[in-house]
Amino acid sequence: MNREIGAKIRKLRELQRISQCELAHKAGIAQSTLSYIENGKKIPQFDTLSAICRGLDISILELFSYDVLKTNKKLFEQKRHKNVNSSLALDELSIETIKELYEAERRNVQNP
Repeated sequence: MNREIGAKIRKLRELQRISQCELAHKAGIAQSTLSYIENGKKIPQFDTLSAICRGLDISILELFSYDVLKTNKKLFEQKRHKNVNSSLALDELSIETIKELYEAERRNVQNP
């Protein structure tokens, strides 16, 4: 379980584009502690998890219910190549494209 929680924390941190150092500072913990947690080498205590969640501006419930979905690379690549600018970034995707990616991923999860 600690690997899964650590991986979720890392993914959420990366999605928010904040460094380990920044999140550790916001949470009031050592950067090395955060690194150990993200790498599944340390099981965080509740207070530490709570502080990390505050630093990420999420609830603990969100952390435990957050599911890291695999990116549907094929669909993403198709959308990216249709765009004139081939350096399409995730934050430049339209709502329609995000919905398509989400639905395609949901189908993949339901029918592996």
